[in-house]
Amino acid sequence: MQMPTIAVTAFGITSDENRIQMLIRKSDQTLRKSKPKVTDDPATGRAAYVWRMLAFYVSTERRHQCMPVTADFDLPAYGDDGRWSSAAAREMAKELDSLVDAILNEIPKAEWHGIQRWGRAFGQIGTPTIRQHGTVAYR
Repeated sequence: MQMPTIAVTAFGITSDENRIQMLIRKSDQTLRKSKPKVTDDPATGRAAYVWRMLAFYVSTERRHQCMPVTADFDLPAYGDDGRWSSAAAREMAKELDSLVDAILNEIPKAEWHGIQRWGRAFGQIGTPTIRQHGTVAYR
């Protein structure tokens, strides 16, 4: 299966957002299948976060659909002492989540593969079937 296409209209006009969109998409406008390489450029860390969150929501690959609990580790979030700060990373992640939401809303819901998989796992999507020994499966 092919990765979803990401519309350019989902991005704002800031140079940082333009840099992020160039890093998370391939030339055919589909989401990359791998995380962008993180370098000393702060935009690459932001792009890695945005890519990871989008991959969790829409990727066709099951390996991308595991919980993104370490997605903020790549963010260039440093405190006053010059060291990486989890508090600063949470604040930066909140800002980037609005960009992730804007991009996600441009992708048709039929292509939200990760969300569909987790919806089935939590019994929110699908039809419940009671198996022989009483377990419930959603298909």
